[in-house]
Amino acid sequence: MAEELSPAFFAGRRALLAEQLPSGSVAVIFAGKRKQVSEDWAYPFTPNKSYYYFTGLSNRNGIFVIQKNAPSSRTKSRGEWVESEQFLFVDRPEKYREIYEGIMMSASDYSDLTGIGNVRYTDGFDAFLRTLFHGDRVAELYVDHKNRIFDPDANAGVEKFIENIRKHHPFIQIKNIRSIVGEMRKIKAPEEIALMRKAAAYTVEGVNRLAAKIKPGVMTHALQAEFDYYLKKRGLSGVAFQSVITTGNDTVWLHYEPSGELKAGGLVLVDIGAEYNYYASDICRIYPVSGTFTDIQRYYYESALAANERIIERLAPGLQMEEIASIGDQVLIERCRNKGLITKDEEIRNYLNHGIYHFIGLDSHDVGETCALEPGMAVSVEPGLYIKELGIGVRVEDNIVITENGNINLTQNLIKSVGDIENFMAHG
Repeated sequence: MAEELSPAFFAGRRALLAEQLPSGSVAVIFAGKRKQVSEDWAYPFTPNKSYYYFTGLSNRNGIFVIQKNAPSSRTKSRGEWVESEQFLFVDRPEKYREIYEGIMMSASDYSDLTGIGNVRYTDGFDAFLRTLFHGDRVAELYVDHKNRIFDPDANAGVEKFIENIRKHHPFIQIKNIRSIVGEMRKIKAPEEIALMRKAAAYTVEGVNRLAAKIKPGVMTHALQAEFDYYLKKRGLSGVAFQSVITTGNDTVWLHYEPSGELKAGGLVLVDIGAEYNYYASDICRIYPVSGTFTDIQRYYYESALAANERIIERLAPGLQMEEIASIGDQVLIERCRNKGLITKDEEIRNYLNHGIYHFIGLDSHDVGETCALEPGMAVSVEPGLYIKELGIGVRVEDNIVITENGNINLTQNLIKSVGDIENFMAHG
């Protein structure tokens, strides 16, 4: 792609990480391994996003290490005392592997690309660790241990590494680096926001092309194919997460996967996002299959839309993220009470049982703990209602960047009012 983050950006991330680490500590971040599908087929590889965040690399099996030396044990390099050191471990080029995958980069190639001076091969990593942990130079080891787990094997490599360290170096304290990295990744640099803006723009155009194909008899997988085709044609790697395109009664399930047939009078829920140079977009819109909403569909769709718009109006520096849910709830509770769907406020949980905000960035659900909003943060807001007895599920989602004076809606160009949607369905 034409727009990429510069080596200086990643060097700055590494320098900031070094500042955050305590003296006498070392951080080890693995790129991850390719996962096999069957005998001779593997899933497309995506690096651990924190590995990418500090290196700018997408190579599998890579290992990034940063060591924060204690004042009493700093190593000498080129005649100067060094407070922190950076290491990168990469696969050694193999002729047989190159037959299938092309020419592999050497250690010096990686050094030139990243600006990391000390690049070694992964077959020397164990020996490096023995030297690193010899004596008492390292008191704490930080690893990147994922908190959101859908795959039981997601942390397997890290856990095996931790087990080995505890066995051979029991006096080293092991900690999770995700809180440190999460704090860093919460604030997006202008160049990161530029990539997110591009991801959002491609998503908006892709969803418009998808929506233009909506009519009775079409399968949801066909709509997915339309979106995927558009992204590939534009040169993007693909989607930021597994797309959710559901119709009819299936719209009430949050992550429903099987394909369904669009039927007259039903709704289509599209929760989808492009990935642009590893930065995500995450949008949700609702479309009527027949081109117009029924009265009851319109009422509950406009309820979710009103909550979405009320939240966006309030997003600004200083707002506690915990308040976002209550802002949305107030709107949905009032609307559902007026319609007689609920009689008590707490009953709204029967129709909205997921969080309605999350950080967005390198991941569609990006890392970081809830806090007061600050300029540079990017959040996705997605209030919804899921009414099983009516077979109606609606959700409206936009991606918002917090600014000094308020916010910018990266996905504002994707229409969402009832009038605009029905006009689009009628005329394209």
